[in-house]
Amino acid sequence: MVDCFRQILVASDLSPRADRAVSRAWQIAAQHDAVLTVLHVVEPIGGSGVPHAAWERLAETPEGAEKTLRQEAEAALRRQVDRDRTPGPSSVDILTRVGDPLPEILDQVRQRSTELAVIGAHGRHYMRDRLLGTLAESVVRSGACPVLVVRIKPAYHYQRLFVPVDFSDASRKALVVARRLAPRAQLLVMHADEIRPEEGVHAHGITSDQLRALRRERELTLREALRNFVGTAGLDLDAVTLLVQHGNPDTAIVRASTDFHADLMAIGTRNVAGMGHLLLGSVARHTLREARCDVLAVHP
Repeated sequence: MVDCFRQILVASDLSPRADRAVSRAWQIAAQHDAVLTVLHVVEPIGGSGVPHAAWERLAETPEGAEKTLRQEAEAALRRQVDRDRTPGPSSVDILTRVGDPLPEILDQVRQRSTELAVIGAHGRHYMRDRLLGTLAESVVRSGACPVLVVRIKPAYHYQRLFVPVDFSDASRKALVVARRLAPRAQLLVMHADEIRPEEGVHAHGITSDQLRALRRERELTLREALRNFVGTAGLDLDAVTLLVQHGNPDTAIVRASTDFHADLMAIGTRNVAGMGHLLLGSVARHTLREARCDVLAVHP
């Protein structure tokens, strides 16, 4: 029996892209009979997201304006949720907060023991997100819980699940969580191999037939390693397709997921220190930004 998610949180900035995230979170929560929290964070008066004109329109004081903005946001959240009144989750909490979105989201994740956070790929501040790193990336970087970044409009449960692995603990956990999220999806597990066999031997005097044999031997070795790796994750090997691709992981992963027509990709993430704060590994960051499907990011 597949372990279900019990606590799911979706963060909405009330944009059209956030509608997709709310719809997908609603669908997953219904599928898992989970408690769904729908959260909107109102930026404080004077913040970059609230023009001064809004303050003047709403109230004479910041406190009054923020109260009105929260009431308007709650009404908008309820309208978003009402659009998804198919068979629903066991419980839905509508929540608004005032402050900086990232700390407020992480605070609710911790308070509610959230097992899955759902966020739209980009919100209203698209260019600012591209320059400074998206909110989704920031939540992923925190490692607080698995994060589902929603790009495509959900019309059905996930059908085609793609998981690139590098044989790390992070990849193994991504496999497990992804199968938990999409238990009936067709699953393709891929390893991108950057090593060229000819670079490990003295190339002079090696015939083309010998080189092809070296490459074939390496591919068979990697396929066997993939089978063993999937087995250690507790997955049914008969229900998994294995793929070894050669080349740079950044491009190979996105290309393979597109060729597979994946609607969900899961990737293990590992943070690296840099400039006094944590940065996502380059492959995870590239995947989060460039993939055409939804991306589930899982920290080990």
